[in-house]
Amino acid sequence: MKKIYEYLYYRYRIYMWKKKDVPEWTASFAISLLVFLKLLILFMLFDIINVYFLNNFDLIFKITKSISVGLMGLLMITTYFWFIHKKRYLKIINRYKDETEKQKSIRGLLIFLYIILTFVIIFFLAYIGKHGRM
Repeated sequence: MKKIYEYLYYRYRIYMWKKKDVPEWTASFAISLLVFLKLLILFMLFDIINVYFLNNFDLIFKITKSISVGLMGLLMITTYFWFIHKKRYLKIINRYKDETEKQKSIRGLLIFLYIILTFVIIFFLAYIGKHGRM
């Protein structure tokens, strides 16, 4: 998983650098958001299992706004240390700077599918959660 996020960080950072943005921070935020969505999928799965299979057992909690904000803040701090602190993004850039066009295309497609699949799963679980059927 780490390689996926590092490569996603690399591609997004390079894209944002061309836009003259703050590429390290923007890419870090994008990764945090993607990880947050993955955690949201887990919470949605727990909620569906709780409602439809455990008959609303009270051990599973709901995500509140304050939990969401706190979790996103924690993820931002984590990605800061993972990518930005001590300019670690330079190692990531050096790791992928010599990739061939074929590698770039394949990895780009895999990253694209990974992101699309994340959103497809979220919408699918939201549909199941709302309509109660698979």
